[in-house]
Amino acid sequence: MSAPFSIRPATLEDALPIAKAQVAVWRSAYRDILPKALIDRMTVPDREKGWRRILESYETSGRGAVFVAEQEGKVVGFLSCGDQRDDALSDRFSGEISAIYVEASRQGIGTGLMAAGAQALSELGHKTAALWVLSDNAVARAFYESLQGAQVAERLAEDGPENNLSEVAYGWSDLAELARA
Repeated sequence: MSAPFSIRPATLEDALPIAKAQVAVWRSAYRDILPKALIDRMTVPDREKGWRRILESYETSGRGAVFVAEQEGKVVGFLSCGDQRDDALSDRFSGEISAIYVEASRQGIGTGLMAAGAQALSELGHKTAALWVLSDNAVARAFYESLQGAQVAERLAEDGPENNLSEVAYGWSDLAELARA
């Protein structure tokens, strides 16, 4: 039986734990999907700086939110969301789930984070949202499909000349339904 978890809004003090969780999940989930050099480029100090900027930006603008999931006093997952940044999706999906990372699967943590993100996006005035995921990330894709996400777009994301990565967008046309997940 897994330990209980809680979900709460992130604070600036969560930048380091979020960075640690992101790097840990990145290295585990993508080791068979992404080139090792690309995985090795993600470091905790760099991600901590990035998350501090994101948290400060959302705090200042009021146009986004970050949630953390804690289990036994440790951040084991997080989600960030805000206004849609992708022009190709913005006409149909005004909100965006920009990141979701969970260290332990099949405990309800991801579902809880998605529900919290959907609620926050709804409070920001969004009725719809989408996210991008690597096409080869079968586990994440199955998760989004289990939450009734519909595949709505595909693209080739370029990360340098040697790393053309295929991505798929999943969309939700009713955030109220996702918030009840």
